Amino acid sequence: MATGIDGGIALASGESKWITSDESRKDVHKLRAINEAVLTGTGTILKDNPSLTSRDTNLTDGEFLQPLRVVIDRSNHLTGKEKIFSSDANTLVFGTKDAKIKSENTELCVMSKESLGDLKSIMRYLAEEKSINTLMVESGSDIFDALLSEHLIDEFILYQAPKLLGQGRKTFSNFDQTNRKLSTIGFEIKAVTNLGQDKKIVLTPNYT
Repeated sequence: MATGIDGGIALASGESKWITSDESRKDVHKLRAINEAVLTGTGTILKDNPSLTSRDTNLTDGEFLQPLRVVIDRSNHLTGKEKIFSSDANTLVFGTKDAKIKSENTELCVMSKESLGDLKSIMRYLAEEKSINTLMVESGSDIFDALLSEHLIDEFILYQAPKLLGQGRKTFSNFDQTNRKLSTIGFEIKAVTNLGQDKKIVLTPNYT
């Protein structure tokens, strides 16, 4: 997750590009290169239209494989024309039988709309059916909060830029603090490094 020092990931207008430095963005591409899959939701795709491929890593094509791009599309928002369906890598979409995606390098895993909200089942499918052992998540607050509430996050990597996004900003988490289960989740800091003007903070959740 990339944020300002006030936890913001986007302005109130929704503008969110280039919060962090070039060094941080290159580091994210390296993370993609060492993970087998990258997961996101339709909100991120419709807002930012990312390709979710690994680039600018100083690695040659023979040194790594592009991660499988995974997206959860509960409401059939995707058309197949988004950058995540480019020919640079393969894509797996979890969607319903009404999905209209047609792409040669894309596989559709059909599920009920209710099952698409069951993240444990999706994680199990990726592990058992696709042999995915390392999954990187690049998403907004909805998927982040859902994964954290189900104790499905092993490591949290925060890229923090010295910027204030200010009043009305969108944040990376929208936890309801009246939910006692969520409010008890803390983190242990494992590492802090400097990347340009940013800080890269590696944390592990403490699910107690």
